[in-house]
Amino acid sequence: MCGIVGVYHFDESRPEPRIIEEMTSLLKHRGPDGSGIELTGRVGFGHRRLSIIDIAGGTQPMYSHDGMALITFNGEIYNYLELREELATTGARFRTKSDTEVILELFRAYGRDAFAKLNGQFAFGLYDIRNERLFLVRDRLGEKPLYVARFPEALVFASELKAILCWKSFYGKHSNIWPEAMLSYLALNYLPLDETILEDVRKVSPGSYMELSLNAANQVRYWELPRPQQSLAAAGLLEQFEFLLHDAARIRLRSDVPCGVFLSGGIDSSLVCRALSSITPDVCGYTADFREESFSEIGKAEEVARILGIRQQSFTIDLDRADLPALIESLVYHGDEPLADSSALPVYLLSQQTAKQVKVVLSGDGGDELFAGYLTYPATLLQRSIPRWLRSALASLGGVLQLFPPGDKKVGLTEKLDRFFRSLYLPPGAAHFAWNGMFHAEEKRRLLTESFLQGVNAVETFESLASKLSVSLERPQLHDLMRADQMNYLPNDILAKVDRMSMAHGLEVRPVLLDHRIVELAQNIPDELLLRGLRGKVFLRNLMGKRFPVSISAQKKQGFSIPVHAWFRTKLREFAGDLFHSSLVEHSGIYRKQALLELWERHQRVEVNRGFELWGIMVSLLWFRRFMSVNSG
Repeated sequence: MCGIVGVYHFDESRPEPRIIEEMTSLLKHRGPDGSGIELTGRVGFGHRRLSIIDIAGGTQPMYSHDGMALITFNGEIYNYLELREELATTGARFRTKSDTEVILELFRAYGRDAFAKLNGQFAFGLYDIRNERLFLVRDRLGEKPLYVARFPEALVFASELKAILCWKSFYGKHSNIWPEAMLSYLALNYLPLDETILEDVRKVSPGSYMELSLNAANQVRYWELPRPQQSLAAAGLLEQFEFLLHDAARIRLRSDVPCGVFLSGGIDSSLVCRALSSITPDVCGYTADFREESFSEIGKAEEVARILGIRQQSFTIDLDRADLPALIESLVYHGDEPLADSSALPVYLLSQQTAKQVKVVLSGDGGDELFAGYLTYPATLLQRSIPRWLRSALASLGGVLQLFPPGDKKVGLTEKLDRFFRSLYLPPGAAHFAWNGMFHAEEKRRLLTESFLQGVNAVETFESLASKLSVSLERPQLHDLMRADQMNYLPNDILAKVDRMSMAHGLEVRPVLLDHRIVELAQNIPDELLLRGLRGKVFLRNLMGKRFPVSISAQKKQGFSIPVHAWFRTKLREFAGDLFHSSLVEHSGIYRKQALLELWERHQRVEVNRGFELWGIMVSLLWFRRFMSVNSG
């Protein structure tokens, strides 16, 4: 993996090398092994390299052998060897053994059609020098980030928002928080779809490319999540899945440096490890071992490693640490824009330790979204069956549940029921996004200042998201709910978290289940093979039952969260309390301080459990202090 930046000027001026270098240097953590910049005509590219394939010859930015195309590339193309063979039959010549050069020659041979041939995780800028066209391309599922901002004089892109902020600062441009995006963030604890926290910056959509010339700018989808087309027999689906899983693991092992695997002992990572162990026994599983027994995954991981005959190494994640405030500040910096998934903390710490052993790890990310692993799916289908008149009455039970004190487990039954009843008043299609959500519309109106909300359409975020993702409000279907999560929650929370926290330590994570062939197969699995009552992942559990003992295959989903409710009453009480009482709250212009402090005090008195909401507010204020204070007027 790497970090990329680029500038495309609309006038005849040449990009300034100093700012390209400065932007590039901000991404050193993403590519600690080398850097480079290249300027040609109206374009300037920068690159930070994490050397994985063709360590000696894959330096970037890279020109095509005819000098007519220039690329800065972040990611890995897993099928690059097959593509290289295909191109060789057409007379293509190669100077390196890198996958980067394969993209260049593929573009020379197929133009825009080249992008759909790539199997990998990637984001790149490719400049067609002859025609003065810039292509910004992002992988199908959004595994790699790509931010873009267009100004009168130039278009700027980068792997991280902080590099674009650097360019704006260099040219004296003011940055404003986008109120609509802030409303989304407070509802979800992440930024959905193509939104960013800044008014003038967007994300290139997954499975899309942006084509820019002097006269036009268009974003085009080169890949869509397919709609269900057929229902195959369970045996046929399992056979196809195992074949694709094995092949996806095989090509993701292509590397000139050693590879490992994240092993939690859960269903997804266990199946990935089984596929890897059938390819090579020389693989090590890396596991987070929490000191708190209810959080630890070590026993399951050790059993899976023993069954498969692979090495396993655990790293102790100590949540009772004195440097927790400093650690959270690091999470905010590397999160790049407000990203308040609290499980980022253990991912950060596991990546930190794993990066001392290997540069590449495979993972099981994506299994919940592809195979109905979240409780939100049965919750939404259950709510769909409740008459509309009864939903509002039942929603009031959420207030009663607040009277119960929080447990010490990850997410207890009381909290799950509270979240369910609190969102029952919403249409089912909107409630699906609210089960794991934070603030509802009225709560946001009380929390935010009038000046910040001025002129903003305070539409309910959850209903708006359902509409944008083509989810029926009253009659949502399981595959539509999963499709929505694959298009939005997966890239903007799960994958963003893993990318930022792993790349903070120069560690590349390769999710095996997100091979687009597996994703396409999953769309055709019938509902009854995905969800049975409250039990999700039926399809994968059936496969686990054939390949692992019951002790592994019948386990419950554990997750990777932290005890945020308790933390804000104990180890984070002073740090967060000082932050919420500070002048930064008024300075940001976002929150009504009185409303924020009322929420804080109610949480301290255990009248409500709002640790996840307070985590989101804390992250946003720390982000504002780190990135925006110098830009605010």
